[in-house]
Amino acid sequence: MQIIQSSVIDNIKVNFNSLFPAEKKVAQYILEHLNEVIFLNISELATNSNSSESSVVRMAKHLGYNGYFQMRLLLSNDISKKDKDILCNQPLLTSEKIFSSCANRIQSLSNMITTEQLVKAAKLIQNARICHITSIGNTIPVAIDLGFRLERNGQACTYSNQPEQYYNHIALGHKDDLLIAITRSGASKQVLKSISLAEKKGMKILIITASLNEEFTKKADCILQINDTNEIINQKVRADSHLLEIALNDALIYVVKNYLLFDNSFEQSQNLNEVELLLSETKL
Repeated sequence: MQIIQSSVIDNIKVNFNSLFPAEKKVAQYILEHLNEVIFLNISELATNSNSSESSVVRMAKHLGYNGYFQMRLLLSNDISKKDKDILCNQPLLTSEKIFSSCANRIQSLSNMITTEQLVKAAKLIQNARICHITSIGNTIPVAIDLGFRLERNGQACTYSNQPEQYYNHIALGHKDDLLIAITRSGASKQVLKSISLAEKKGMKILIITASLNEEFTKKADCILQINDTNEIINQKVRADSHLLEIALNDALIYVVKNYLLFDNSFEQSQNLNEVELLLSETKL
C-alpha cells in the first residue's frame, strides 16, 4: 500500500493544476468542505460535487492514493491533527470548536482503554455482590453517576460523598464485593485508604485513574487509565473537567447492559426489570 508522506490537503493543493477538469471539481469541493467530506462515501461525494464516482476514484489515484477510501481515511487523520494543533493555540470561540474539542478528548480514550479492559471491568461489576464506589472532591459526582446508573441496571451499589460512610460500607462488606476507586491524581488519601480496606476484606478492586503507580498495579484486578492524550493548553475549562470519567461511565454502562454480546455464558440479573418497573411508577 502506497502511503503519501504529505497531508492530503497539501497534496491536493500542490497537484491541483495537474488534475483533469472533472477531478478538479471533486478536489475543490473537498478543500471547501473538509469537515464534511470525511463522513461522505464515494456516492455522496460524487453527488455533492456534481461529478461522478469514477471521477472521484480517478482523482484519488491521480493524487497517488489507492482509492478514495484510503484518501478519506488519511484526510480524517490530517483534520484531527490540524484541529488539535489549532485548538492548542487558540481559544475555543465557536460551538463547533468547543464540541470538537470534547469529541477529540473522548476519542482519545480508545487509545488508552481496550475493549478487553472494558469487558474485564464489566465482568467484575457483573460478578460483584455489591459495588462500593469511592471518590473524593470533584470526582464525587462521577461516582454518584456511576453508582446510580449501575443500580438502574440491577447492580447493588454503595457510594457517598463522605469518606467515613464509604469506609463503613467497605468494612461491613464481603469478599464477593467489588471496590471501584476513582482518583484522577492517584494520590487521594481517602480513596487510597478505601483501596487498602478493600484489599484487607479480600474484595476485587477496579481503579479508574489518570496516574498509574506501582501500588495500583499490585492491588488492582483491573485498571482503566483515563489520561487525556488530546490535552489542550491554556483552556480554562480543562483543570476541573471530568468529561473523560463520565464518558468512561457511559462505556462501562453500555458493556454491562449488553454483556451478553460480549459473553454468551453470562446470565443477566432479573433485578433490572424490577428497578425499571419501580421507576416507571414515578413517570407520567
